[in-house]
Amino acid sequence: MIDASMLLHMISALDTLEKLLPAEESGEFAVKKREWEVLKKACWAEYRARERRLGF
Repeated sequence: MIDASMLLHMISALDTLEKLLPAEESGEFAVKKREWEVLKKACWAEYRARERRLGF
């Protein structure tokens, strides 16, 4: 199971990947950036859900 610190590391890694790729609005890079953005949002949602369950 992925713990909260792993979720934060994944979010940070996705942020870094997004910054390393060119800011193209089309092509393969744009597709990857959109996929990573969706994954990052899912990680944040899971992180927040865990915080709420633990009462933070």
